[in-house]
Amino acid sequence: RTVFTELQVPNYVPRPYFDTSFLKDWGSLRFDVANEVSRILRDSDNVAALKKLWLTRTTTDPALSFKEILSIIDYLLKEGESLEGLPLLLRGDGQLVEFQSSGHRKTFASHRGDLARLFDTSVIVNLDISDATAQDLAKLNLNVVVLDPQGMRDLLADQSRGVTPADTKIVDTTEIEWHKRLLKFLASPACPVKLEDMADLPLLPAFGRELVVSLNHAQGGKLWWRSPSEHRSLTTTLLQLGVIEVDIPPGGTQGDEAVDLARILRLFGELNLSTAQILEKVTTTDWDAFIQYINFWIQVPYIKKLSHAEFQTLATLPLFRGIHGAKQLPFVSANQVLMLPGSVRLDVISRYLPSGTMFAEHSPQLAAIFQWDQNTDRQLSFGNLLNRLRIPSQLTQDEDESFSELLELITVYHAGQYNNPIIPDGDRVVRRPSELFDHRVDVFSTAFEGSQDLFVHPNFRHLADRLVNLGVQQEVTSQRLLQCLRAIDRDVQRGEEPVRRATRLWDYINTAPPETRQIPFDTIRRLCFLPRQSQRHPSDSDFDTYARNLPN
Repeated sequence: RTVFTELQVPNYVPRPYFDTSFLKDWGSLRFDVANEVSRILRDSDNVAALKKLWLTRTTTDPALSFKEILSIIDYLLKEGESLEGLPLLLRGDGQLVEFQSSGHRKTFASHRGDLARLFDTSVIVNLDISDATAQDLAKLNLNVVVLDPQGMRDLLADQSRGVTPADTKIVDTTEIEWHKRLLKFLASPACPVKLEDMADLPLLPAFGRELVVSLNHAQGGKLWWRSPSEHRSLTTTLLQLGVIEVDIPPGGTQGDEAVDLARILRLFGELNLSTAQILEKVTTTDWDAFIQYINFWIQVPYIKKLSHAEFQTLATLPLFRGIHGAKQLPFVSANQVLMLPGSVRLDVISRYLPSGTMFAEHSPQLAAIFQWDQNTDRQLSFGNLLNRLRIPSQLTQDEDESFSELLELITVYHAGQYNNPIIPDGDRVVRRPSELFDHRVDVFSTAFEGSQDLFVHPNFRHLADRLVNLGVQQEVTSQRLLQCLRAIDRDVQRGEEPVRRATRLWDYINTAPPETRQIPFDTIRRLCFLPRQSQRHPSDSDFDTYARNLPN
């Protein structure tokens, strides 16, 4: 009655409490029976008037109260009248709108608080309406519904965000935060809609990007499920490689596979990037940090669990330091290189390596790869490496330091004598160890004085003891003593006067062990090596008595 009175419905009188059928002309009057009430309220003018009446109500003297709206609904429903078309639906935003058929925009009677926070209050039944009443309205097969997957889809599509089926969607920072709240709601136990129901909608925020992706797209293999504890170096590297990283949604089982070597390698296998492409995209610092991170797994117990394809991917990743000719390479892959022995530093031997082969320093990770691949040819022993070195025939002065390091390395790791040129003589000509003499042996330094080609260069003599082990001659044998005698003779033949040297050599001969002097006389009879005396020997005077007063 209040509503009709306020609307000033023509020909309306309240339904009397007495029988009026016997009164003439009273049949033209309109009474507040259910079908009349619903017909009057559906009138377009009355619909607009009723909405205006609701909007202009005051709190002190409302023309139309919330209680009266509910009483009309209750009355009509009890009388079996449909609410379709009646402006009696009170939304959460305070608007009074028509009940409509199920094909129209939906107003939700369940999860009203969550939906109001995620979307806005216009999508829900007013919160002042009890849950029981709201649930009853949802049973009328009109546009009041409870939340279900289709209802959530409709909500997402109707909102300004316009979330419709797609693999990816560009969003801004604010929308990223909204998507996170939505995922949290979908993961809550009370929510009847799950992320899997929305698999074709781009709802998952990509880490570090203004992008959301669908669950279907994320499960396609080329995206990376990122755990909250993921190592920063892995996250940074994948971002620079253009990989879309998706945080595992709250309560989700997606991406719950542990981050390990196999999973990382499967992703790189999908990316199928060359060494050049990787190093073009990822900064040197970040790639180096990624190597330090992944190195933990590059050991046989983990490698043996890899599939063939995963192992091949591992062998192609640029994870090692190498050199190719004179060019230092900060990152090379296992299948490109030969590995130096563990005792050898790349910077020590780099200038002596052959230019046609790529080498890498020894590392436990590279050794593990070669061990599992059973490719022993790529793991150089020191002997194999030594045979590959390009040893110059003569050094320049600026090579002394680097060659000294190389020579020291050889003396440490080469066992026994060495028969190839490796030691610089006094003229920096590189000679076989057996061609040189130990300068510390007095008989050699005396006999071969001035012969720089027979002694180790002074800049390498700090290795003298070790060089003897390679074959530098230190022991005085009869054969080497003969070489000394011939050296004196040669100088005499050249017109020199090696008296001092010959004297010292002769003194040595007179005191040398007998086995050292076992030299055939015919071999030395024509050699000039005996020192000439400038005066007669004192014992010669004993013969004077026999040389005086000879008879005439």
